Amino acid sequence: MSSNMPTAGFGTATLTPQTASDLISNISEATQQFGQAKAATDQATGDTAEVGAYNTAGSIAGANARLAQVSGGIQQYQEGVQVQKTLGTQKATQASNGFGASGSALDILRSSTQQGLLQQQTTGVNADLQAGGFEQQGAASAAEATAAQTAATSSTDTAATDTAIATTTKTNAANEASALGLNIPGISNISATSMPAINPAGLGVQAKTAPQMIGGSLHGPNNPFII
Repeated sequence: MSSNMPTAGFGTATLTPQTASDLISNISEATQQFGQAKAATDQATGDTAEVGAYNTAGSIAGANARLAQVSGGIQQYQEGVQVQKTLGTQKATQASNGFGASGSALDILRSSTQQGLLQQQTTGVNADLQAGGFEQQGAASAAEATAAQTAATSSTDTAATDTAIATTTKTNAANEASALGLNIPGISNISATSMPAINPAGLGVQAKTAPQMIGGSLHGPNNPFII
């Protein structure tokens, strides 16, 4: 830029290619930082949803474990009742046939009792194994829920940090624009989806998009502002 090319002075600062570039950079950075904060917030929301899903899965697994134990207990009781019926029938049959409670008759009763008790033990073991499987599922779900909660907390903290940085950058941009005497509609509302256009004060021209520094000039649609 030639030494005799004029610069435009506004407020307490002078608009030059460097100050204009800094301002545009601050606006762009603030938008990007708000975008990062929004992404972190969305991640935290997703992680929190996962926490709920894992907790629900854990609760279901716990209920299934208790159900397996109760079901096993009921089945054992029914098997015990069946053993008693079998023994009763055998005793009645032996008595009607004139057999006493001795010898082979006792062997038969003893065998029936042992078989019944073995079946009850098998049922109890199977119920414990089934319940244990559900309990392991519940423990795994609880671990996943804890991990998801940790991730959600981390994402929330990241979002807060990014938002603080973005807010500072936005404030710097607004202060810089004010010092340059520039009227930039929407600069105080910069967000992840909103980046205001540059509109030099006093020109009466609304730029539709943020101008770019090209060869020492501030260019934008309908904005031939040469500095």
